[in-house]
Amino acid sequence: MIKSNCNQKYQKIALLLGLCFINITNSNKILLTNEEAKTVQIELKNHNGNSVVLETLQDNAFSVSKDNETILSYSQIENQNEIDTSKIDVAGTLNSNYDFKVDGDLHIVQMSNSIFYKSQKQWKLFSFDDFQYDKQGWSEQAISSCGSSENIFLGGHCNFGGIIVTKEYKGLPPNSFVNIKFNIHFFDDWTGELAFAQINGITMWQQSYQWCNKVLIQQCKNQGISACGKETPDTFAYPVSFTFQVKETFFILGVGSNLSKNSCDASWGIDDVQVYIN
Repeated sequence: MIKSNCNQKYQKIALLLGLCFINITNSNKILLTNEEAKTVQIELKNHNGNSVVLETLQDNAFSVSKDNETILSYSQIENQNEIDTSKIDVAGTLNSNYDFKVDGDLHIVQMSNSIFYKSQKQWKLFSFDDFQYDKQGWSEQAISSCGSSENIFLGGHCNFGGIIVTKEYKGLPPNSFVNIKFNIHFFDDWTGELAFAQINGITMWQQSYQWCNKVLIQQCKNQGISACGKETPDTFAYPVSFTFQVKETFFILGVGSNLSKNSCDASWGIDDVQVYIN
């Protein structure tokens, strides 16, 4: 039996919606309630017959669906530590003409899904290696830090010389555009040798480096800083970035050098390897 505390005009709305109770609290808000543990559904339909359904669920949850497919849902979940957190699940496309602010984590369930800004598809972070805790997947596992710094990187003094280190990335959407960013460190006696980066064995970036390009070597020593290995000044965090398209769902990144010297005389390392896809 439907109960109502509103006038005849709104009783008709209540009958159409199948609600147990409708309460008009003020001119800007309509409160729809039902018996405990039962759902309330509101169907909004336009003149073309297209409709969406708002359904309230238990525990302050709700969902919005179209043609029986969920578009947007909200629920409160409890994690293993019994800390209440909130999440909103979106199946489909979420559009906003206003600022979109997220207090918490924003997850994209599948990498084939995209974020657009002003009709432009945005880059998504696919993988990130800072080597502080993990170096999984890399063909070489040697890590280093310099001086009293707590920053850890792959390679370094007496570790990487004339070698190539690789990592395979899997699970990309087909025909993705990929942007690679990383920092490379140059240590000690480089005298014009090349550092390079490859994708599936094809060189995408290369850079010649020498530790001193001045007439007087002492000038370089006075102006530079030696952080690792020998007293020769080093170059930290030289930025590398390049973009390519991969037709398959995987690729192999390789970073190396053509150094012929002992790795204790000249060496290199990489850090903060980022893979973005679009």
